[in-house]
Amino acid sequence: MIQIVPFIPLNTKDINEEQERLGYQAWIAQLSRVLDSSDATFANEFAENVALHEFVCDVLQSQIDDIPVDAHLTKLVFLLFVRAGQTIRSGNHLAASPLVSVDQLSTFAVVYSSSNVIAVQELFYSFLSGDSRLLGSFRNIVSFLMECVRQLATDHVKPTQESLERSYTLVRLLNAIVSATAKMHDVFEHSELENTLFDSYGRLSPVLEDVANDTTLGPYVYLIKLELVSTFNTLMDMLFFRRLGFFSGVDHEMLKKLSADVDFKEVDATVDEFSERLLSLIETSGLEQKRQAFTDAPLIMDWEIEYNIGEKIGMLNRTLLDGEDERMEFLRLSMEQVRGTNIGEKTWKEKIKRHKAEIMHVPAPAATVTSVDEATDVPDIVEKISEVQELFPDYGTGFIEACLKANSNQVETVIMQLLDNTLPPSVADLDRSMERQVTEYVPETSTEESVLKTRRNIFDNDEFDLFSRQPIDSNKIHLGKKNRGVTETLLNDSSFMAEQKKNVLERIYNMYEDEYDDTYDDVDNATGLEATEEGGDALDTVRAKKAPAVDPGIVYESELVHAFIDTPDIFARSSAARKSTKRAEMRKHTNMTDEQLEGWAIMFNRNPRKQRILDKYMLFDGQQTEVSAEVSSHQQQQSQSSKKQHSRPPRSASKEKAFREKNKARFGNHNRKKMHDKKLNKAGMGANQTTS
Repeated sequence: MIQIVPFIPLNTKDINEEQERLGYQAWIAQLSRVLDSSDATFANEFAENVALHEFVCDVLQSQIDDIPVDAHLTKLVFLLFVRAGQTIRSGNHLAASPLVSVDQLSTFAVVYSSSNVIAVQELFYSFLSGDSRLLGSFRNIVSFLMECVRQLATDHVKPTQESLERSYTLVRLLNAIVSATAKMHDVFEHSELENTLFDSYGRLSPVLEDVANDTTLGPYVYLIKLELVSTFNTLMDMLFFRRLGFFSGVDHEMLKKLSADVDFKEVDATVDEFSERLLSLIETSGLEQKRQAFTDAPLIMDWEIEYNIGEKIGMLNRTLLDGEDERMEFLRLSMEQVRGTNIGEKTWKEKIKRHKAEIMHVPAPAATVTSVDEATDVPDIVEKISEVQELFPDYGTGFIEACLKANSNQVETVIMQLLDNTLPPSVADLDRSMERQVTEYVPETSTEESVLKTRRNIFDNDEFDLFSRQPIDSNKIHLGKKNRGVTETLLNDSSFMAEQKKNVLERIYNMYEDEYDDTYDDVDNATGLEATEEGGDALDTVRAKKAPAVDPGIVYESELVHAFIDTPDIFARSSAARKSTKRAEMRKHTNMTDEQLEGWAIMFNRNPRKQRILDKYMLFDGQQTEVSAEVSSHQQQQSQSSKKQHSRPPRSASKEKAFREKNKARFGNHNRKKMHDKKLNKAGMGANQTTS
């Protein structure tokens, strides 16, 4: 067995700097030796080495207790579990190791799941898929944690700091385990977890109102809510986003693409299920009035505020469905409306950032801990290369940069490809020790030279540029106007006359070249001639353009309002309502889809002018099918009298031909005269100016 020096946290009393340095070197060397061993030796060490077990447990527990741990040590511990997962996938069993237990794996999930989501999920999948006993233990612990979460805030007694700390530990552990077991779909019941989160979240709002002004207890409630929101986001990742090929990474502002391909056959079914689930949650969240995020707001609003779900849905619509899916667009608008009901966010987040160490002990994610030398500002690509190289120190920076470029700079994707040896073909055969080619920066010799090289003005490289250090011909400098002599001398100057002729011809050419060609201006509004009924002058007819699209919700507002009052069930968002005959008749009559009808009902129910619209249409009950006989007969008499006044016997064929022959010049010149006037108007000359 490889001897491992017991772990002692840094800055421990009775330990001087020299002892700390020697201990650190010993730990690095011993862990590296374990990692570099053969598969059989590593499996034996991981399963049987008691000193290694104690060392790993002490490192993980120190991070849980917010005790500083060197970043390199935490990475080596993480790599031990990565190597263990690879060993299990290769056929070796490590179930006998104390490190492969519910307690240690739960601690590992809390420490690393927030910074290495994909890697932790792959590891848990390797550990749990081959050990039914361990899988059953995790099912039990998740059920126990959900029961504890359901007991949060069951009474209205003001909570104590101890109870809030305990509650925060529970929800934090639940969030870590749910995130780590995301690839195992049978660890917990999805609907049960969703109901647990929504019920407990609603009971926490009165607690936060009671301790809102308490600077010690208030942040605890905020952190508990934040963990519950994160757990719900992980659940939505499992159910929908991952099925569409995306997931929420460490920076959860936007979704990140998974390396696996998407099965487009399931996209439509996934979107339909996601739409129905999300709209149902919005309806049952009670958002009829304004709420304040993370104070008295429901879970669905805080999820939108924290994770920008509306923007993510819009991105999915553009990426997967070319932005044309009505369901996704309606979901995006619905989430924007949820965000619009927020009246402001509480300042707990900024308070915790400023006083995190004083308020409570919350350990920072291990992978984000950096040394003093690494804390300087560096370009984004250098930071990502550093993240990957922390886990793979033997690989060159040039090789890692090539892998990042081949995967759109996605760090998690590159790490998983390196772990599973599934790199893209473009980088799979590269030298893994290749270094980056960095251009050396050579400083300028003097400030004056640097300024002259970078300046940009009208005198650059000009013969009169004073900074070009070239002699200037004084004969080319004139004060005032150049003396060209008398007029005869100027006219006898052949070079001057040739230059002027060239300028005149160029201006004439440019004038004709830039003239606007309006030949095809009226293609869409083609004019024609149509004789009047009396046989008088011909009239221009203009082809009607296509009418703009009109919202069917406005055109059929009366029918929709009456149907909403009489039979509101036809607007329900359910399969039974969509299959009903009344819904089919409404779709056929209004040419609206099911989503449009259901969306219209939701928006009409929330419309502040709802009562005014009801008053408007309730004056007419919609039962009249025809006008009265008196009105009908009066309209018929008016129509007949109008026809009599304007009717006259038609011309014969010979008279019609003679009329057109007599007036053909007027008909033929009509359009030419119109276009002539149009061109004169564009040139700034009206009809009055031409005659004058």
